[in-house]
Amino acid sequence: MTVVCIRMRLIGFKEFTKVEDAVRKLLSHVNVDLDAIELPINESLNYVCAEEVRAPYDIPPFDRSAVDGYAVRALSTTSASPFNPIYFKVLGTIEAGDDVSNLRPVGEYDTYLVFTGARIPKGADAVVPIEDTVLEGDEVRILRSVPPYA
Repeated sequence: MTVVCIRMRLIGFKEFTKVEDAVRKLLSHVNVDLDAIELPINESLNYVCAEEVRAPYDIPPFDRSAVDGYAVRALSTTSASPFNPIYFKVLGTIEAGDDVSNLRPVGEYDTYLVFTGARIPKGADAVVPIEDTVLEGDEVRILRSVPPYA
């Protein structure tokens, strides 16, 4: 077996440089201090945290919608498209501040219209943005799939 190798022409360069040598040369010209320092938060613009920062509790303390749309089970939207819409029964509307504890959980092809900031009802794990839906009476056509927790 014969292998043909082509050596690239050195356009604008006199010689090849190994990657390791190029990185070493580059880093020799970079002066970066990677030591951690403590700053008041109001002076920390353009800095990067040196360690993970975690809140002691979730804010808000519940799952909520980031958009106006329909709360669904993400798996039920698989393969949805404008040419292959999936129909869901609209069970009601949830606004920001509404109590959802007594609402019927979202089933396989059930949904609630939810507004930005509203709690996500039980059984739902995603919200389809209203722009990707068409309301028809008490049903809504879902025109695209959504991943869980979207």
